Amino acid sequence: MDTLQVYGRSVANPSPVSPCPHNHMSCRMVRPHHYEIDDDPLHKQGNTFNQNIKGSSVNITALTQITIEQALNNSTNTHSFIFGLLSNTTDPAEKNALTTCENAYRLVTSNFNEATMHFFEGDYGSMLDSERRSPRAQESCITIFSTPPTPPNPVADRNRQMRILIAMAVVTGMELTTKLS
Repeated sequence: MDTLQVYGRSVANPSPVSPCPHNHMSCRMVRPHHYEIDDDPLHKQGNTFNQNIKGSSVNITALTQITIEQALNNSTNTHSFIFGLLSNTTDPAEKNALTTCENAYRLVTSNFNEATMHFFEGDYGSMLDSERRSPRAQESCITIFSTPPTPPNPVADRNRQMRILIAMAVVTGMELTTKLS
């Protein structure tokens, strides 16, 4: 059986599909069908996944649930953070950028709410479809800060964390749906 390593813990991964060719910076192949999740700022901030993984191993269904829940929690918190910044800014360029981000994170949060619902219904294909809509929405909050006039980006670190969580959710969702097909 193949395994997915999450901070040194084995995750059952019977699928031969490699998530790594998608160039997500959160995983790397260490040998055929054996992956490690790395370059994760969440690891440096209390090891979110170890806090949610019980025991020394977890199956791909449980890992998928953890990634969805963490992505939903992060997007909800980031949306609230942006909403607070938006209500306190007077700079038109920053207000425009934060409005784009607020809309983006509203969509990402909605997508992960849908993904959560589909996960608990056992509709993993629809779950994955909901997750796959998130990268483009979230990317708009990154690119808006590259568009002149360029205000300072108060959500850069949150965007990086969210990008990683989205990638992890999509990768685990792909592994779960591949396992079941």
